[in-house]
Amino acid sequence: MPIGSCRALGACVMALSLLAACSKKVEYPAEVQRATYGSCVQAFKAKAPADLGNVDAKAKGYCQCVLDGLQAKVPLQDFQRYEQLLISAGPAAERERLEKAVVAVADVCLKRLPTF
Repeated sequence: MPIGSCRALGACVMALSLLAACSKKVEYPAEVQRATYGSCVQAFKAKAPADLGNVDAKAKGYCQCVLDGLQAKVPLQDFQRYEQLLISAGPAAERERLEKAVVAVADVCLKRLPTF
């Protein structure tokens, strides 16, 4: 293979590696995962309609989906700031900006709810 082709191939492999690294989820610390998952399950069960059926399994599936989605799409710093803003009723513009990413994850998981 000519040297020019090797360089082009190497550049393509490097670009693909960088793109793959960008899409990997970064796991939140264990205590954040536990708290987020636990509060999600509790809230899901409290709000689930009586006729939903198999609420425990659906809550676990939905909340795992949410946790995975948050870790993949919402940086930890943004998620923690969003939680602070919810508690403190902080600046609405910042809260709304951060909320969009969180709600987008929840919406995807709600659409998958029947499969859990």
